[in-house]
Amino acid sequence: AECTLAALVLRYQDSPIDLEPKFAPYIDSYMAKLDWSFEAFSVDARPDTSCEVDGVPPDPTDVAIGGSAKLTLFARHPDTGAKKEYVVTAFRRLGSETELRSLSVEGGELSPLFSQRHREYMVRLGLANDVARIAYTLMDNEQRLTASAQEERPKGSEVADEVVAGGGGDAGGGAEGNGTGSGGDGEGGGEDRRRLVGSRAASDGRRLHAGEVQFREAHVDFLLDVGFSRTVTFTVQCADPTQASISTYTLRLSRPSCTLERPYYDPEKKVCVNFCSSGYYRNRPTHRCSRCNENCQV
Repeated sequence: AECTLAALVLRYQDSPIDLEPKFAPYIDSYMAKLDWSFEAFSVDARPDTSCEVDGVPPDPTDVAIGGSAKLTLFARHPDTGAKKEYVVTAFRRLGSETELRSLSVEGGELSPLFSQRHREYMVRLGLANDVARIAYTLMDNEQRLTASAQEERPKGSEVADEVVAGGGGDAGGGAEGNGTGSGGDGEGGGEDRRRLVGSRAASDGRRLHAGEVQFREAHVDFLLDVGFSRTVTFTVQCADPTQASISTYTLRLSRPSCTLERPYYDPEKKVCVNFCSSGYYRNRPTHRCSRCNENCQV
């Protein structure tokens, strides 16, 4: 029987490095993209039962900035000497990249479809989505991302938007959390700006296992009322602080209006209604059923 590898993991110190495609014993060629700050990579390989592995370097393999390195491993049968070859080619980023790896909106669809080099999108949010949850993945974990939202306006408004800096702490891919990296809910329809950073695995001296990932998706949330539109801008700063590369992604969000027959959005039922439920009042400016305070009479 042919010998194969049972597991193949790349890492920089204790930080995982993704393989493309994901490892499978029958796939023999892989690529890996090292973050700009990753000076080298190490390999952890485990052969299948009764097999051995050759070619695993005892020391990390150096990769120059913007360069690449190729590593060839073998799963070997100890009796026959028959080998199966595995090739890993690792590329290290320049540190000047300002592209995002992925960008999407929960409950909405980007138009045109996301492309790393396309910077402006229209997004029509579903009626049932009070929150525009914008998910993203950085191209390099050392990139810095600032998300800012203009004040929401009724759809079709011709008034020019202005953005002012707002509060917000760091949030990101989840070295300190669960990996979702939420920036938190937006405060009403006002301007909002928050800074988000990349993720890092904890350096606890342990070996990595298959399934741990280099790039984790994060998200930031902004509120959007029915019948309103809002522009969100992601500003991406490159990983290398000595370079001044900065670019932006712009998302123009809109949400459908309720009808004249049912002009108010019910946040509990997630549909438009004519009469609000007990404990809610008809908020005419935002066309929604808003919760009453303790002294509210409906």
